[in-house]
Amino acid sequence: MEKPETINAIEWIEEEEKRDPDLTSRLGEQRKKLYLGIHIRDMREKAGYTQTELARRASTSQSMIARIEAGEQDNLKINTLLKIAMALGKDLDIGFKRLKQKDDRFPVYGTAG
Repeated sequence: MEKPETINAIEWIEEEEKRDPDLTSRLGEQRKKLYLGIHIRDMREKAGYTQTELARRASTSQSMIARIEAGEQDNLKINTLLKIAMALGKDLDIGFKRLKQKDDRFPVYGTAG
């Protein structure tokens, strides 16, 4: 039996964004959650773990892993990401990059009081 052709989810999103330039702005923050989830799923699969096995190794629940992989987990704690990284034999590297915006202004999310 011939293996069906598959496409990487990130490549699919990028192809859709090429066809629909407004998609990037509509996805917004969700795009980053999707990318994080896709990367975790890919690393988990390469390690040969099920969601249940990764959850056990990272001291979390299978449903948490499923939500993260689906890009549906809000308020994800750094500690959870650290546990997942360690369970996968990876190092967690978090950084900041300048936002790419047409008018080069930064969005304001709140003010210090």
